Amino acid sequence: ANDDYAGFEAAVNAVNASSAAIGGLAYESDRLLARAGILVAGWFRALDDPALPAQAEAIIRMLGEATLPAPTRARAGLVALAFHEARMSLEDMLWVELAMRPVLADPAIGARLGDEFYHLLVQGFYQSGASQRAEMLRANRVASGTAPVAAITLKMHLLDAQLAIGEGRVEPGRDALARAAPLLDLQAPHQARWWHLLRSRLDLLEGRQRDALTHARLALRLALESQLPERWMGVTVMQEGQVLLVDGRSADAVPFFERAGYAAQGAQADFCWCLAHFARALAEFESGRVEAAREQLVLGFALARRLQWLNFLRACPRVAASVCALALEHAVEVVFVHEVIAARGLEAVRPDLSSWPWPIRIITLSRFGIEVNGSELIFKGKVARKPLELLQFIIASSGSDVSTATATFVLWRDLDGDKAKGALNAALHRLRKLLGRDDSVLLELGRL
Repeated sequence: ANDDYAGFEAAVNAVNASSAAIGGLAYESDRLLARAGILVAGWFRALDDPALPAQAEAIIRMLGEATLPAPTRARAGLVALAFHEARMSLEDMLWVELAMRPVLADPAIGARLGDEFYHLLVQGFYQSGASQRAEMLRANRVASGTAPVAAITLKMHLLDAQLAIGEGRVEPGRDALARAAPLLDLQAPHQARWWHLLRSRLDLLEGRQRDALTHARLALRLALESQLPERWMGVTVMQEGQVLLVDGRSADAVPFFERAGYAAQGAQADFCWCLAHFARALAEFESGRVEAAREQLVLGFALARRLQWLNFLRACPRVAASVCALALEHAVEVVFVHEVIAARGLEAVRPDLSSWPWPIRIITLSRFGIEVNGSELIFKGKVARKPLELLQFIIASSGSDVSTATATFVLWRDLDGDKAKGALNAALHRLRKLLGRDDSVLLELGRL
């Protein structure tokens, strides 16, 4: 149930040492649990081990053995589901769910064990992109009128917070963390760790770096308290590194990403090293070592492109935008960087970077032209003159903080009062439609 991991690595080592003796076990129920242990130990070593899917399939076949105790089958089924959830294989998760239906219907299954399976299935659906199926499963549970046990209710709140914060939805994330807080318990430090980690991410999104650092350090402390294996602590370790990046302390952030990279294996390690390269690149640029910084950018973006990782540094988009800006300035993975910027809607950190994929680009030297999403607007026939004149006036008046009273007087001096104001509003509306975005020209407190 992963409330804590006390004794976990010792158990993994014991299973690894005795896995060849599985055939000598006298009872079928022991053989089933042994397979489950071998599967857990195997994916702890290497999730992409080609022998593991066959081990999971053997467990699933044994779930139908009605002569075996239902709780034993439920525990083994939970392991098989967790394996496929870690691999984000929706097809296999659905296969396990189908095999587990008669097992979970057995009255010998305790509430905690059944609820653990329910939570893991919901989490797996979300993470594999089947959010509608996850919502349906949750709705059916609510309709049944049976609430999960408190430990699972906590996990569901944390899952909601994780999804909301990951998508940048601050209010739902804050609400989910508030619902989870009363259920935290030091007897389950692993879940408390996850709460503080998510709170740190939320604080980063809301610009509270000091609070974010406090919660990141608490999350790491609780990870140690729960005896979480070092190779699974990457996300927790790297959180403090991300907070330091936001705080402008790039060189101090590097060791956190390196620690996670050394501990992890396979693709998980690649994610860590990708961030380590980005942190080093920022540190090198800050020190004026441009060539060394560019080398780190090349290494980092090569990993990000291979992993198709568009959401690196998700909790600190301004840092991600800075990394992308440097990559464009130094011609590193330009096509992929444009894809990252477009997918995440990153805002430019500098106004002078011509290679940034600006959604709107206006040419004012030697001629007047407008490009929207990389394509120049071609004006055919009669074009509304006043919207373009309004745009030109705003640009000529510095481009920001332009008085609407002044714009109205210059462009509609032949109109009085409300008519002039109405003409300005109409031109502004048509200009925004022309540029394709309502936020292309802002009107705040009488200033354009």
